Amino acid sequence: MRRAVRLWIALLAPAAAFCEVDKSCPGTALEHPPKLLRNDDAFRKAVRAEAYTGRVLFRLTITDTGEVQDPVITSPARLDSVNAVKDRIREWRFCPAVRFNRYATVKAQFDIEVRPE
Repeated sequence: MRRAVRLWIALLAPAAAFCEVDKSCPGTALEHPPKLLRNDDAFRKAVRAEAYTGRVLFRLTITDTGEVQDPVITSPARLDSVNAVKDRIREWRFCPAVRFNRYATVKAQFDIEVRPE
């Protein structure tokens, strides 16, 4: 009986150590963030076509297949109503994020500086 208890404890100890939760960020476990597969030149040209240069802040959803959904331009606010700029963002493709060894849908924020040509 004593030998069986020791074996049971020896088998459970590594599992308990493996299951520790990261206290600073519980439940997220994002192993790899999404990676942009294309350059953003078309986006920058669309912003310049609206006679704007400077920082463009926006948020979007990147699906588990790497597609972009729901882009919202937060600054400057006047660009949020310009479909040409949003269409350039929707054309982007990403290598999807990985969470718990699976591709995951994530929300992301971008801050891109658009300079005059």
